[in-house]
Amino acid sequence: MTDLVTGPDSCIRLTCCLVAIAVLHESLGYLAIIRQFRPDGIYAWELVKRHGYRMRVTKYLPSGWEHLAGVSGMVLFHLTRILAAALLVLEHLPLRAGSLWLLVALGVLQHNRTFFLNGSEVFLRVTIIFLALAHSVPGSVLLREAGLWFVAGNLVLSYAGNGWAKFADSSWRRGEVLQRMARDPVFGCDAVNRVTGSNLLLVRSLSVTTLVLQCLFPLSLVTGIEGCLVFVSWALVFHALNAALFGLATFLVALPVGFPALCFVAHRIQLLNAGG
Repeated sequence: MTDLVTGPDSCIRLTCCLVAIAVLHESLGYLAIIRQFRPDGIYAWELVKRHGYRMRVTKYLPSGWEHLAGVSGMVLFHLTRILAAALLVLEHLPLRAGSLWLLVALGVLQHNRTFFLNGSEVFLRVTIIFLALAHSVPGSVLLREAGLWFVAGNLVLSYAGNGWAKFADSSWRRGEVLQRMARDPVFGCDAVNRVTGSNLLLVRSLSVTTLVLQCLFPLSLVTGIEGCLVFVSWALVFHALNAALFGLATFLVALPVGFPALCFVAHRIQLLNAGG
């Protein structure tokens, strides 16, 4: 199993497959709620709750392709992304390279929405750019390995930076943010609200434990492949719970795109420490 992430080529292949899943999730989600768009492409709603799929969209005035293309253009845009994502799982390197650069171009076309992308979506787009560059120079081992180190470092900073920023906020340490999320009209969960509303010790313990694990995430790079897999397992469980309870599914499919690179770098550091 670890062979998938210890070699640069297999690691990049696995990363491409995870990128395909993340892009499919994002575009299929938009197509599922496309009926809620006005004909000119402007978002006409703030909240959609349908069949367990939850998404909050901030209203804004369109300044790019969405205004010009309208709903039909947006459907074509996301169908093109889905096609590009499907081609990423193929063994054919030129096809994969073309699909990656097509996703990069579509991301540029969508640049007017960058302000509304969350951290996981930005991370996904940065990783797609690295993969496109790596496939453009297939014979460059240095480029592939340097890119994997960059993706792993970016992922570690995403977790640790988020953790330290939250740890400095007393409302996070006291569990107040978790309680507010449980009562939130958009992301709230009645079951979590019932539990957190009556058990302050549990709320604070959950909040502090989560923050500590986020702050310590850089240890995933220096505890060997085994320690790295422990952090990866925790992150998957954490994101799966957030998706199931609060509807935050984007993080569950976007951030794991960087897990193969994280394991690759952890294994490389382990070999260096062992003198291999």
